[in-house]
Amino acid sequence: MTNEPPSSLYVVDTHALYWYWTDATRLGAVADAAFKALEAGLAVGIVPLLVIAELHFLLVQLGKNISVDELLRTLDRAPSLRLEALTRRHLVAFGRLGDIPEMHDRLIGATALVYGAPVISRDRAFRDHPLIRRVW
Repeated sequence: MTNEPPSSLYVVDTHALYWYWTDATRLGAVADAAFKALEAGLAVGIVPLLVIAELHFLLVQLGKNISVDELLRTLDRAPSLRLEALTRRHLVAFGRLGDIPEMHDRLIGATALVYGAPVISRDRAFRDHPLIRRVW
């Protein structure tokens, strides 16, 4: 769902994080409110490890010379963003999301299932999904 009450925990998708860092005007109203809650320390944003890898890949495609180390330092400077490794419990949740065809989306969705948290994402894979809440 897109219009749900504020959460104290969010999972952050790749494009949402990219737009938050580069052009916040591209964020939906609820996504923008979620990031403002993160900035105010009212919520925590879980950033799956995969999101940083995807973000690096995206930036390279866009011709930007930003290293993974630099992305991690940027993430580390945001106290409400927490890097999340993928573990066995993520893979178990991944197995429950067979209807999401793209592997990266499925792993990000699995993180949302593990924490019972909404995903900040515009991605169609999460829109109206029966197991995943989405804010945008």
